[in-house]
Amino acid sequence: MRIRRVTFALDASPSSLGALEAAARFARTVHAELEGLFVTDEDVMRWAALPGAREVGSFSSTIRRVDSAVVERRLRSHAEHARRTMELVAERHRVRATFRVLRGRVTDRLLEALAVTDVLVIGRSGWSPAGPRRLGSTARTLAAAARGRLLLVGAAGVAPGPIGVLVDSSPEGALALELATELAQGADERLEVFCLADRPEQCAEIEATVDRQLASPHRRLRVHWLAPRLLASLGSRAQAVGTRLLLVPTGSASVPVAAFEAIVTDFADAILTVGRAEPE
Repeated sequence: MRIRRVTFALDASPSSLGALEAAARFARTVHAELEGLFVTDEDVMRWAALPGAREVGSFSSTIRRVDSAVVERRLRSHAEHARRTMELVAERHRVRATFRVLRGRVTDRLLEALAVTDVLVIGRSGWSPAGPRRLGSTARTLAAAARGRLLLVGAAGVAPGPIGVLVDSSPEGALALELATELAQGADERLEVFCLADRPEQCAEIEATVDRQLASPHRRLRVHWLAPRLLASLGSRAQAVGTRLLLVPTGSASVPVAAFEAIVTDFADAILTVGRAEPE
């Protein structure tokens, strides 16, 4: 399950700029190429072309007619600023980087990217006023798609520390466990496995499997039984044992959307969703 390309979606939001730093650090850690993606939002351009489109000046608070040519220049300027920023960050982290500008609806383009890249990194809140731990609208849509691997980062990015993973009986759970084991080995971090099962004895086989996969003679592994009725508390439980990156399988019936959003709200650090694999 080698990660060769890490793609980040960049706009001008503070959460997105934090995602850039996190993406670069993550790419360096897994020895992957970094790809920057800026989407020129066609919905904004359509709005700017409407005869009645108006905007409010950020300093003057005056209402003025929107000039579509000015809006397009602004977007080009944002894209160029994003490219320069990415180059500086990539150079600082010593990772190979490329940058693309696409035109279209932001969510559509990011869903396409999620289907083909190894990991897509986005800020978890974007411009959302709901708070830094809650999902923004774009992050919620991408997570709900339950495909590919989506890294949701907040202000802290992806900090060094123990790696946690939720394991259930789904194929996505097995993929999440495999990836978490590889990441823990590569970073020489402790692995915290949260076994979603009706009875604690069902977790013994998972513990034996992971123990065999961890090749280091100083392997550090802890397995925690998590009853399905307590799934929504996973975020706080992972935080309590020091987890800094939490892998969560998505798309299976055992991890419903409401529980996933509760996990995200309670967990302040980075979350990597592992959805169904795209067909080759």
